[in-house]
Amino acid sequence: MKKTLVITGIIGAVACVLIALFYLFVISGAFLMLTYFAPNPPEPEITYGEFPFVLTYELDGEIKTIEDVVICEYDGIEWTNSGSKERKWKLYIKSTGKEMISLKDLSNENDFTDWGNQVLELCSYPGHAEYYMNDPDSYFNRLPEEDNMIDYLYITPEGKKGYSAFTADEALERYNIRIIKWEYSKQIENSYK
Repeated sequence: MKKTLVITGIIGAVACVLIALFYLFVISGAFLMLTYFAPNPPEPEITYGEFPFVLTYELDGEIKTIEDVVICEYDGIEWTNSGSKERKWKLYIKSTGKEMISLKDLSNENDFTDWGNQVLELCSYPGHAEYYMNDPDSYFNRLPEEDNMIDYLYITPEGKKGYSAFTADEALERYNIRIIKWEYSKQIENSYK
C-alpha cells in the first residue's frame, strides 16, 4: 500500500513538472512568435535633428556656460522587455560624441568611489531623443528638465561604464556644483507613417 502511494506521488509530481514545462516552453514560445510577427511601429518622417542648448552652472563659485547641440537620430526598431516593439533612438552631444554633457573631469581624483566603482566625470543628462523628435508613443517624450540632474560617470572594477545621479543638494555638498539655468530646444513637429 505504501509503495503504491509513493509511486502514485512520484508519477503525480513528474506529471506536474511536465505540465509546467509544457506551459513554460509552449505558451512562452507562442507568445514570442506572436510578438515576432507583431507589426512594427510606424517610422518617423524626420529621422535626424539638431537641437541647440545652453547650460549654465556654478562650480566652486565660478559660473560656467556650455553651448552645444544635442544630436538625435532614428536607430530602427527594437524589442522591449515586455515583448513589444518600439522605435529606437540615439542621442549624443555634437562636440563630444557623448550621451551626457560633461561638467567636470574627475579621472585624476581618486578620492571618490561608489560601491567600489571609480567616478570619472560629473555630467548632466540632456534629455531624451524621444522628446526632441516628438515620439508620441514613448514614455520618454517628456521635458528634458524633468531628467536634468547632476550625474556621475563611473567605471566598475571590471571596466563597465555606468551612470548614477546625485540629488541637487548632494551635488552641491559633495562637489560644490549646481545647475543655474538649462535652456533647451523645443521638440520638432514630426509625423509617423
